[in-house]
Amino acid sequence: MPEQGKLQSTDTPSTGESSAGQMTTEGFVALLADGIQALHGGTEASADLLDICFQRGWLEPADLSGRRLPLEKRRAAGIVHAFLRRELGEADEEDFGAAAALSDLYDCRVCVAHVAQVYVKGILTADEEGARPVFGMRRILSRAEAETIVQRVFDKSRRLKAEPSEKKRSCTVLSRAEALELLAKQPAAVLIDVRTEAQYAAGHLQGAKNIPMSEVLKNPYRTAPDIHTPVFFYCTEGAQSTIAANCAADAGFAQVYAFGTDCDGDAVLTGETSRSNLY
Repeated sequence: MPEQGKLQSTDTPSTGESSAGQMTTEGFVALLADGIQALHGGTEASADLLDICFQRGWLEPADLSGRRLPLEKRRAAGIVHAFLRRELGEADEEDFGAAAALSDLYDCRVCVAHVAQVYVKGILTADEEGARPVFGMRRILSRAEAETIVQRVFDKSRRLKAEPSEKKRSCTVLSRAEALELLAKQPAAVLIDVRTEAQYAAGHLQGAKNIPMSEVLKNPYRTAPDIHTPVFFYCTEGAQSTIAANCAADAGFAQVYAFGTDCDGDAVLTGETSRSNLY
């Protein structure tokens, strides 16, 4: 068995494409593995490629069980986003407000962050352009499309970065320290933890109300008494809180902020912690 640190492709036409010539998860992963192999070298073949990629954190269990199923565009976005971060060390875009223009961005609640990032980076583009472009969440990718996506992953000059939408309002992204300092000065502000219920139960900022990101996206008006109330959204890394906060800002909230609890390198908060000793 090859080392976990190496990715080697065993892609063949029979495993890379479905019977209809559509791209499969297995074939897409093989294309990405070929690309990283070209960067770092490696010649050995591996029959455990998907298992290795799962261990490295850029595949989900469903990708393993559905390895030979046609690859939906939304799942390709998730794989690419994880690959960029874990294999290439590419940071997320801080400003991904352009993705808010996608009319189907919130059709897949668990895909929002992935789709937003690969869209603003210009790796996966909209199926339909216009005032309200359509990403095409469930559309199946062809091999040609998959190859183009992989080229854009490794060659930034090929990327087609999306232009920000002037109609969309955006939140203010703060560091953890900045957010807590500002929060202490606004007693009427609302603090929203957009993580899962389990994560919230394990530990959260005192006074925080738990409304998972998916629920905020469904109805941002449930977060505060009115749109004039300052609202602070937080999660662990700041990505989901920024998406939720931008949704609230676009809904008309005037003072919206987002931050991550460990965005400055701090450990994830656990237990009931008062605002006063978090500075």
